Amino acid sequence: MYVFTFLNFIFRDLDEGLEEPIASIIWAAFRLQADVPELRVVVDQLRRKYGKEFVESCQRNEMNNVNEKVMHKLGVEAPPKKLVEMYMEEIAKSYNIPFTPDPGVMIADETLTVDNLLLDVEINDKKGGGGGGGGGGGMAVMNPGAPPPPAGFVDTMPAVS
Repeated sequence: MYVFTFLNFIFRDLDEGLEEPIASIIWAAFRLQADVPELRVVVDQLRRKYGKEFVESCQRNEMNNVNEKVMHKLGVEAPPKKLVEMYMEEIAKSYNIPFTPDPGVMIADETLTVDNLLLDVEINDKKGGGGGGGGGGGMAVMNPGAPPPPAGFVDTMPAVS
């Protein structure tokens, strides 16, 4: 019995690096349970591991440990009217449908610029980085104006005929 209690105590200790993702999953699960019922099973497992108090605290975000992007993306506030008008205009252009945005909406929010309305997506600007999630290999095209490879370079790729 003592060993079980000790192991239960050890495994209930939450790693700092996992606190935010776990709290975010719990917080999001109760907002997405109609769309993703499998999240309920995940939350039940997390409740068993970390306790009822922790799960309830994450549901209400009492410890402020839920990821801000997750909270923003799953928030219930409507997007700005200017953003909706801009989307409508772009959709109409792509389907060749005449659409005139509401001038009152477009002028009313001059503080909202395109840069402020765009989604916050981080782009890793590495040159020659291949694709995400593996792969990224492929054959490189030789550039005739490129310098020769460094001394000692061993080409392990088979010759293509």
